[in-house]
Amino acid sequence: MMEATALQMRVDIAKLMRARGVTLEPQRIALAAPVSHTVELTGLAATTDTDLGHQKFRGWSGYPKPLLYCKHDETTPVGTIKRLGYDERGNLTIVAETDHPLASRGGRFSVGARVIEYEIIDTAAPIFTR
Repeated sequence: MMEATALQMRVDIAKLMRARGVTLEPQRIALAAPVSHTVELTGLAATTDTDLGHQKFRGWSGYPKPLLYCKHDETTPVGTIKRLGYDERGNLTIVAETDHPLASRGGRFSVGARVIEYEIIDTAAPIFTR
């Protein structure tokens, strides 16, 4: 169940997006070919950039190491996070290992989070351009 703070944040962002005439246009990412061995995945798990939902994390620092899931399914860990780190911009960097049939084919990471507090910033500049 979503916490009240996260739900309120989503409501507030949806109102702002409607007021600005913005809609989400998710991009589909093709899966890599299936493999029969363990793979090492390296990249960014979360950035400080604004995402498609017009949300942005503040820089990361000192949080506990999470488990590795596929498609945010917290019922089944799918691998091991070998290293987590932070680059100079506060982006969360990751090196993980998995032999999960689907997770080993994904070319992207995504982070799950619990909203503790948030801030809505509406600027005069367009919030979405293509």
